[in-house]
Amino acid sequence: MKIATFLALTASLLIAAVPTAHASSNTARDSASEQTQVLIKLENAWVKAIAQHDVSALDRILADEFVDTSWTGALRDKQQMLARARSRRGGSGAQRLQDVRVRFYHGAAIVTGTNVVTNKRFGEVRVRFTDVFVMRDHRWQAVSAQETVVRASSARRK
Repeated sequence: MKIATFLALTASLLIAAVPTAHASSNTARDSASEQTQVLIKLENAWVKAIAQHDVSALDRILADEFVDTSWTGALRDKQQMLARARSRRGGSGAQRLQDVRVRFYHGAAIVTGTNVVTNKRFGEVRVRFTDVFVMRDHRWQAVSAQETVVRASSARRK
């Protein structure tokens, strides 16, 4: 009798756990999808902040320990990025993000994609990027970025 009661109790617990596990899996998937959209919007806000020299937006997006490895190989920290925005250097031309992909790792996210930059000086330049974000105080902040030029138009070669 004890074994039958034990098996019945175990079976009922397992049956009750299956919908909970499935719901938990759906909740996690929905949360990841929601956070993916948040990070894509943040990437677009970052591009816009650079183009508009918006120092306060950049200050919010970049973590204090942020480090960027530019397409030229130069290292720039947060303060250098903010000084560049204040001086109104860089960020000229139209920019649009393509092929953006987000992956999550225990409180961190890696965002990869291509920034298509078009301006008079260089024509169209495709820049592949990898950005690393961490979750702090219920918001994402960029801690690292790296850019690589993957293709430039012939305007640059002249």
